[in-house]
Amino acid sequence: MTSRLSIQKKITYSFSALLALVSITAVIFYALVQQVEEKLYLVEVVDEFLNLTLELRRYEKNYFLYQLDEDYDNNLVYLDELFKTVAANAEIFTPLQTIIGAEEI
Repeated sequence: MTSRLSIQKKITYSFSALLALVSITAVIFYALVQQVEEKLYLVEVVDEFLNLTLELRRYEKNYFLYQLDEDYDNNLVYLDELFKTVAANAEIFTPLQTIIGAEEI
């Protein structure tokens, strides 16, 4: 006796299998997107840090060259922002301390 599936059961099983495949694919892609977002956040923080450092150095150079109080004040503003960025993202910069061997950044 051979058991044959009805067309309705075949369609139901096919849709169930397709739904399971799409669900698994969605979960995998969601996990990948989360990883990319985390890495992108790290890149954004490091980019902000580098930009603040460049601005800080620019105003420092200008102050040494031209002795303008405005450059000194801007230098202090960027230094304060730099410290805030490092403090707010300590979990990112703390591993860097162990890599470069610095006691305090």
